[in-house]
Amino acid sequence: MRFSVKNCQINPRCGKLSNVIASGISIQEIYPSDFAQLCWELHQTQRKTFSNYFEKIIRKKKGTLLAAYDSAGECCGRIAVEFNPGYVSRGHPCATFGWLDGFDSQVVKELLHLAIEWSISNNNIEGGKVRHSFLLRGPISFPKGLGGVGCQVEGFKKPRMYGVSTNRPLLSDWITSASFLPDATYACVEDLNPLIWKSGETISNSQFQLVNFSPTEWHAREKELISLLDTTFGEIFPDTISGRFEESLASISLYQNGKFFWPTALDENGCIAGLLACLPNLWDMWDQKPLASINVDTIIVHPKYRRQG
Repeated sequence: MRFSVKNCQINPRCGKLSNVIASGISIQEIYPSDFAQLCWELHQTQRKTFSNYFEKIIRKKKGTLLAAYDSAGECCGRIAVEFNPGYVSRGHPCATFGWLDGFDSQVVKELLHLAIEWSISNNNIEGGKVRHSFLLRGPISFPKGLGGVGCQVEGFKKPRMYGVSTNRPLLSDWITSASFLPDATYACVEDLNPLIWKSGETISNSQFQLVNFSPTEWHAREKELISLLDTTFGEIFPDTISGRFEESLASISLYQNGKFFWPTALDENGCIAGLLACLPNLWDMWDQKPLASINVDTIIVHPKYRRQG
């Protein structure tokens, strides 16, 4: 589940980002390395990667990391806010929040309201032009492969998956209590007993060729794939996150037989007719375990080959 709020819907408080709220909660900006230590959902081997990412974001004044502390000085919540240069929503600049956690609804509410204040008071400058953010959307926890997109609402006892978010079970309720509205639903299905694909038996084997391209071969076909993605999803998905092609190829390149994660069908002209793009669950690798699961990230079928089984 993903949420958003229009920046004009909540009046920001006056004051600095380091302040004490009436409830006794102190919210401060902290360093990326310190923030990474607070993220229990971040794999410990990836904390350096996380820190390096946000050091660049903060150096470019594109984001901030906030931590909440109670009256005893103990951390009770945190949130990341940023203008990701590769993220737009329906063609407009959009600030995002992620890595959200809090001990209760009040902490989450204060963090989100301060995130709104930051997104309003900071300019998103691209190409020398100021692009005002009209929306704050999340949770989108960049880097996406480490934090995932959306707020988990079910399946809390399932193993962690690469690129899939996790959080406290009540977080979605706490986000809505802070005046945010659900605006997108995601689904993750575990298929242990796949059905037999009857209609697929009617397709001529001579019409398509099943191939497995190496990352090098995919780079050579990048323009063709991007064009197919635009044709297939351009009018369906409201959001755009650049860099996913490179990030996905990097993940499958970590495995010797990684090319088999992206089985592809070519038509009679050698063009991409369909693609099943899967991502290996890097949590298995980070835990130094054999690969036990994959995440079906995207299924693409060229429009002219749809409804053929």
